[in-house]
Amino acid sequence: MKQTNIMEKRGQATVFVAVGIVIVVVVALILYGRQTIFLPGTPDSLSKVLDDVNEHIVDCIGEVSEKPIIQIGLQGGYLNPGVDTFRLHNDTRISYLCYNMENSESCRNRLLLVQSMEEELNAALQPQIISCVGNIKDFGKLRPITIEVPEQFKVATNILQDNVVVAVEYPVIIKSDKTTNQVQRKTFEKIFEIPLGDLYLVVQDVLEQEITFGDFDPLLYMLSKKGEYTIIKTRPYPDKLYAISRNDNDYQLQFFIQGQPG
Repeated sequence: MKQTNIMEKRGQATVFVAVGIVIVVVVALILYGRQTIFLPGTPDSLSKVLDDVNEHIVDCIGEVSEKPIIQIGLQGGYLNPGVDTFRLHNDTRISYLCYNMENSESCRNRLLLVQSMEEELNAALQPQIISCVGNIKDFGKLRPITIEVPEQFKVATNILQDNVVVAVEYPVIIKSDKTTNQVQRKTFEKIFEIPLGDLYLVVQDVLEQEITFGDFDPLLYMLSKKGEYTIIKTRPYPDKLYAISRNDNDYQLQFFIQGQPG
């Protein structure tokens, strides 16, 4: 008898657990339905969907952009350096930013421009962002809303002194199917705390000295900047290799000065 009672109690407990689970699932479905199917498209509910879209796109930008931004620094400002414009060093194609001038200690400036770096990053990021953003209209599934997006979008990289900003111009409009409410956002952006613009200015200082005097003294420069930067200069024959970083950030910009064999 005791064993039978125990079994009955266990059976009742199992039923109660099962019923509890069913209740939780039903409540969850009701709450989800209220937020998706049943509730009209209020400005708040539409804004919530737009926030989800924004988070998805910004995460995508962050996922695909960081590696090219790091790479362009390690390769001397170029993602795809052309033939005879770089030297392979430690499996990295590091660009020459100043070319050798025969019978001269100075060199010829290659004229690296911030705008050129931005354009290279834009071209590299465009297809990657397209592939990872996916179909934004999927955010409207099971909801009484319509999501309008353009067929294409534009990537605009902005290299600032302390940051690199990658912005995607991609107007997204979310409309309620039950009301006249709608929300929209035209641009989505990700900010990287990478001082590429600041290091670029240091590179220009180095190049100015190399062009004018045929050499550059890292120690004197670092002292003049009160230790804000670290500049490592090495001489893989016959060239000079500079690696520049800021002491509050691990990001590095490196480049070669072409030397003359002899």
